[in-house]
Amino acid sequence: MISAVADFAKDALAFVERIEKADTTRALLDEMQSALGGFGFENFVIATLPRPSQSMRDAILIHRVPDRWFDIYTRNGYAEHDPVVRYCRSTARPFTWAEVPVDQDCDLMALEVMQRAREYRMEQGFCLPVHGLNGFDGCISFSGREVDVSPRTKPAIHLMALYAFERGRQISKSGPAEHMPLSPREREVLAHSALGLSAPAIATRLGITERTVTAHVVNACQKLGAANKTQAVARAVQLRYIHV
Repeated sequence: MISAVADFAKDALAFVERIEKADTTRALLDEMQSALGGFGFENFVIATLPRPSQSMRDAILIHRVPDRWFDIYTRNGYAEHDPVVRYCRSTARPFTWAEVPVDQDCDLMALEVMQRAREYRMEQGFCLPVHGLNGFDGCISFSGREVDVSPRTKPAIHLMALYAFERGRQISKSGPAEHMPLSPREREVLAHSALGLSAPAIATRLGITERTVTAHVVNACQKLGAANKTQAVARAVQLRYIHV
């Protein structure tokens, strides 16, 4: 079991390295298909969460789903009723589609969205909401007919989703620009965090207090528009502010 988890983590890190070289939408999607297809994922969407005045066609940054489904979804305004989109607005944690609450008796349009999705082999899925402190809201969603999202695989899938989202947003040139440089100490703290060190361990290694470590993380999150430390680390790596 431990060996299998280690292999998933190794594959995830290899994926992160490969997508750094992906400079087109197709190249990124091909890498996602190759890496995540092994977990049963066949369809991929990177999107902002649509605002009331925005169409879903404009909100979707990158996607690889059946053309017919994309047309049905956008033409019928399914984003307004999609329970996955709705749940993204209320949580910051990654989730499987099976975890999304749907009222079987009253939420008929949500049920229709999910039922129509199954016609296109979108029976199970995994979604990562992305909420930035600067007001940016987005998500990345993977789906397939039968997917493997278990305690063994979920950490690797989560990591790949996070990095794929950041790379996809860079390629699409959408979302807020992120030019605010981090201070040397903020970069140092994030680099140690990327290696898995806890705040107390980082404090000891750098000869500073744990409170100071936390303050640097908070400042970095604000500068990078990240909702948490994990997202800040991913964004800092993507922007090449830190190297791991």
